[in-house]
Amino acid sequence: GYTHAERVALLESTGSAVFRLGRPQSFAAIDETIRRLGVALGARERAHALRTRIEEQLETVARSVAGRPRPRVLFLSWAGYTSGPGTLLDEMIERSGGYNVARDAGIEGTMPLSLELALSLRAEAVLTTGGAPGSADSEPGLRRDPRWSQLDAVQSGRLFALDGALALSTSHHAARAVTQIAAWLHPENGP
Repeated sequence: GYTHAERVALLESTGSAVFRLGRPQSFAAIDETIRRLGVALGARERAHALRTRIEEQLETVARSVAGRPRPRVLFLSWAGYTSGPGTLLDEMIERSGGYNVARDAGIEGTMPLSLELALSLRAEAVLTTGGAPGSADSEPGLRRDPRWSQLDAVQSGRLFALDGALALSTSHHAARAVTQIAAWLHPENGP
């Protein structure tokens, strides 16, 4: 994980309260994490309000994409990885009214993705976290790269760069990512 056992032990030895959290890989896990933090911090009401706001955001998106065709979506990280079932990104794509094509490849969790496999998945939209501005792994860089520009989604202008903080967030901010992705996948729904 992100925290070394030695550092945790050092904190505990000072008498400091240590609250361990995992890395939530679903909205249910985010909800539970917020609930637990609310209890631990004596902020149950604030945690409840935040949990309610997240649920309302997700329900609003669900209503807006209900009955709509589900575009085939590929998530491509700046490092060449994709995410399948068992990840928050998979759930974000699904809740946004898309279909995560990593499922077709049997990808579970987060795994590297070859160009050949990416091409075979026939994505109608590609989500990326971008990368360093102007670099080969940024949105414009992917558009210019002759390898990735072969993807139909890139050729048709359906390459979307999601703010990395939203795409990789395992917090309440992930609900904002769902709203953004849904707006890209279903522009007919308006702002």
